[in-house]
Amino acid sequence: MEGLQVISPTSPELQTGIVSILLDDSFDNRALFEALGKKEIIVKLLPKYNALRFSCHMFNTEADIDRMVSQLEVEMKG
Repeated sequence: MEGLQVISPTSPELQTGIVSILLDDSFDNRALFEALGKKEIIVKLLPKYNALRFSCHMFNTEADIDRMVSQLEVEMKG
């Protein structure tokens, strides 16, 4: 997705259900955090890095993750 970079480890031995994304300077992570929260998509705000963290767990379905990605795309397109 344009405008972000996944900063979580990519090597299989270090992968987890936590995915952190670094946003480029044209995006405000607080605005995205608040917009996603209004859609009941809960993420962690990482203000020091202009980043967001998504923590997936066994309770999240594939549909939940698809919804989060779709909404993130919508919000980033403005």
